[in-house]
Amino acid sequence: MKSVKRILKIFYSILFALFIIIAFFVILTTTNLVKGYNFYVVMSGSMEPAIKTGSIVGTKEKDEYTKGDVITVMVNNDPNNTYTHRIVEIKEDSYITKGDANEDNDADPAFKDSVLGSVFITIPLMGYIVNFAKQPTGFLLMVIVPAVIIIALEINNVKESALSIIKKKREKDINSKEKKDEEI
Repeated sequence: MKSVKRILKIFYSILFALFIIIAFFVILTTTNLVKGYNFYVVMSGSMEPAIKTGSIVGTKEKDEYTKGDVITVMVNNDPNNTYTHRIVEIKEDSYITKGDANEDNDADPAFKDSVLGSVFITIPLMGYIVNFAKQPTGFLLMVIVPAVIIIALEINNVKESALSIIKKKREKDINSKEKKDEEI
């Protein structure tokens, strides 16, 4: 019985850690926690091998970007619609970009006011999990289900603790009664 409890405790700890990590990355890619720094999921292979499909990229806003910088650009003034490519040419009010895996430069220039930042970190594969967790099915399987399991395990722990306390109190009461009976 103790080995089953130990296994459940290890499982609970791993599940809780995964839940926290996934939640952290979902929050990281959906909010702006630190001004000037943002994180985005890359779901195309246009920047391979430098940035793998399914990666998360961290970007930092800069006043000026240079040729060779990998930048994240928003499309149609929508920060939820972005692409991450390398600057191959600098114009007065825009940048010409290209994905490393693409043959040609991007058809549309990246206007300077649409650049969200240059990439300073890449976290491979985590984007797949975050992208899945942001979908209704993924949210259910990766957030709600683990949360319910964790809550159920905690309720069970509280129940076991309460039963243990009740059992000790009963034993104490029985021992106390037996002592009184012996005295009589």
